[in-house]
Amino acid sequence: MNMREAMKNKINKQIESGLDKHPDVKKKIEITEDLKAAGQIVEIPVKDILDDTTFQIRTESISKEDFESLKSSIQKHGLKVPIFVRRAPMVEGKYQVIAGFNRLRACKELNIKTIKAIFNDIKDEEAYVVSEIENLIRTQLSFFDMLCYIKKLETRGLSSKDIAERLDKHYRTINLYKQIGEHEKLTNLVKDGKINFFEATRLIKLPIDDLNRAVNKIESRDSKEETKSTVKKSTEKPPVLIDKEKGTIKINLVGTIKNKEAILKELKKIIIEIEKAEEAK
Repeated sequence: MNMREAMKNKINKQIESGLDKHPDVKKKIEITEDLKAAGQIVEIPVKDILDDTTFQIRTESISKEDFESLKSSIQKHGLKVPIFVRRAPMVEGKYQVIAGFNRLRACKELNIKTIKAIFNDIKDEEAYVVSEIENLIRTQLSFFDMLCYIKKLETRGLSSKDIAERLDKHYRTINLYKQIGEHEKLTNLVKDGKINFFEATRLIKLPIDDLNRAVNKIESRDSKEETKSTVKKSTEKPPVLIDKEKGTIKINLVGTIKNKEAILKELKKIIIEIEKAEEAK
């Protein structure tokens, strides 16, 4: 494991530890554990489990290496952690997966006929809580998976505030996900790893024409250094910002010494424009 991966794991553990202490999250975890405890551990035929993704949060598959490692572990030691299922309300005699989609896929590829599962006939809302705990709290979710799940929760009538409370995030963060998600090219840049979520939040605040120009430039960049430079230049505030419609002038005082010449140049232009306007009266 390299230093970067070690640091990422450390941060993830800190986040997970912090979330576990959050009273709402702790309550959810207790609910989930109660639901699991109330369920029966059974062996069910894999063929009786529906290919249904109602409660699947992760749309992006785990890496090939991780999946092969999971398969190898199941092949050698059996399935240590049961999947979670309920009776399928739409088809008699069948089951619906709530958590453990990758474990089920691995067993299918290994041609395993039966699978260990925690069976509990729970309602939709309880099933969503179990799925969220298994996928959102215990492990980090990718940008694209988070975006897809936010959209799924929206289709169920939840507002940004409701979603934020449910996922233990600030509602502004949820709105940023939604704004980025509305721009397909920007979404793909984050999904493909060309820029990170923080960089995308800076870009999405740009006027649409500036945003499109920046995205097109980033798409043509080959190195991460070039990409970071493009994001920085695209999101830098001009020393003087003039809004003619509002009739306002805004001076950016960040790095004033560095921007001094540029600010003076822009102010001289403004003075000339004002003098011309006065002469025309």
